[in-house]
Amino acid sequence: MGLTGSAEPHFGFGLWHSTGNLHLWYPNQPSPATDWEAQIDELYVKASQELDEELRAGYYHTAQALAADNVPLIYTALSERLTASRNVFGNLTPTLYALWDIRYLYRTDL
Repeated sequence: MGLTGSAEPHFGFGLWHSTGNLHLWYPNQPSPATDWEAQIDELYVKASQELDEELRAGYYHTAQALAADNVPLIYTALSERLTASRNVFGNLTPTLYALWDIRYLYRTDL
């Protein structure tokens, strides 16, 4: 099961917010079961309304720290993606999705 699908942290709302369908340890709660869940709920809502990127990132960092302290779930697998390229290309730096950014590729044999 993929719990999030991008670098955008808010796409994990269904997992981390206590009302979420994917809140695996107690889905669709009528109200947060713990104080730390209530804090995460508040942080996700604040982050969704914040336009300042640094403040927004701080909210998500705090939410992730709360989750790490309370360990509501344990990730047991990480997908692996392999890619291949001919040896005539340079700057094959992986991105968040384990693929290279075509805008920065260049040929080394020209």
